Amino acid sequence: MIDTTSPEQPKPTSEGSSSSKPRAKIIYVGNKQAWKTPENEYRHLPYQLTAIPTVLKLDGDRIIARIVEDDILDTQKLAKFLKT
Repeated sequence: MIDTTSPEQPKPTSEGSSSSKPRAKIIYVGNKQAWKTPENEYRHLPYQLTAIPTVLKLDGDRIIARIVEDDILDTQKLAKFLKT
């Protein structure tokens, strides 16, 4: 399920409830003006995002890998990220 929540009500969603299924969260970080401010909550712990889009790989609440922006489209970098 992909949440298409409007900016007025951002909320993450999960896909898959079984441990055999990958889980994903899509999080709205705000409009461009909100994202550009240093105070944007996603620029700080626990996410510490520096660019969007960013894909994080988590082990529980711990970030174990991240891939950002154009690196997502690089097949070698994406493959390495997925193997992490």
